[in-house]
Amino acid sequence: MNFIKLFPVVLSILLLCAHYYRAGLLSLVFVLMGSLLTLLVRQKWPVRIVQTLLFIGSIEWIRTLVILVSGRQGAGMPWVRMAFILGSLSLFTIGSIFLFRAKSLRKRYQLDDNFPERQ
Repeated sequence: MNFIKLFPVVLSILLLCAHYYRAGLLSLVFVLMGSLLTLLVRQKWPVRIVQTLLFIGSIEWIRTLVILVSGRQGAGMPWVRMAFILGSLSLFTIGSIFLFRAKSLRKRYQLDDNFPERQ
């Protein structure tokens, strides 16, 4: 059941891997793939690493959005659909951070009980 709850996290990381792979940044692809492997450890630190990488990834989607929109606007090309897609990717990635608030994931990763319970 935890795999289903972690699926958006895994998908977000894989989408970031594809983005960095296309940019030729293989070292970042390996870091992101390694962060997924750390989720097999049932402790708090892998969650914090993945959450940090997801936050940075969300900023990367916004940075990419700004660069591509400005380039397309300057060339007189359509840009709204691309902005919607990249904005959605950023929201999906940032939303994946909060999935670790689920009760079963907090229990699995020994996270603090500072958050209200979610089923």
